[in-house]
Amino acid sequence: MFSTVPWWFLAACLICFPPRIGSLSFQTFRINAIPSTSSSSALATSVSSRRNFLAVTTAILPIAAFSAPSMAAYSLDAGEKVKKPSSVPEAYAKFTSARSELSSTIQEYDQITKGGGDNIRRYLGTVGTSSSIFGLKAVLKILQDSADDIGAFVDASEDFDRALVSADSSAYSSMFVEFSAAKGTKEDYYAKALVDIKNMYKCLDIMYNELKELQ
Repeated sequence: MFSTVPWWFLAACLICFPPRIGSLSFQTFRINAIPSTSSSSALATSVSSRRNFLAVTTAILPIAAFSAPSMAAYSLDAGEKVKKPSSVPEAYAKFTSARSELSSTIQEYDQITKGGGDNIRRYLGTVGTSSSIFGLKAVLKILQDSADDIGAFVDASEDFDRALVSADSSAYSSMFVEFSAAKGTKEDYYAKALVDIKNMYKCLDIMYNELKELQ
């Protein structure tokens, strides 16, 4: 049951409405500490508790909203959503398509950013499934055995993953920077994402050069 309830809501409830232990509770101690037995005191305590709940919830909500994790790490290898290539030639075709698409993304980046952070993420394959980069991790695993230097290929593949996660994180953050305490503008985050996207392309180039026998 609790797995479907947001953690911040449970935390707020525990703070403002502590569970009872036997016949005692935190609220009991607080009420008894007040030298009054009138119903108005109990009502004031109840109102105070609800105010505390609202205050804590209001403080926690922005944290919960802006700390959503990047989905890049999951979209890299999205399980059943990804149709894995059935052969090395098919995997290589998808790889070259992703490399070409990423090159176009770099060239058309200014236009792409006009659609905002989520539009950048669509081109990165971390939002939606239309990008050739979506599910590329499975493709790279198939191709690594065909590399001239498997170690260099795997290193470049891991660097590609890290750059993708970083680019996705910057694109995601750009959508909330105006509403958060973070310094900078959305354009700053677009620029950070572009640096990572260019690094992604460099990694694909390294892997491409290790697949000479498939070219």
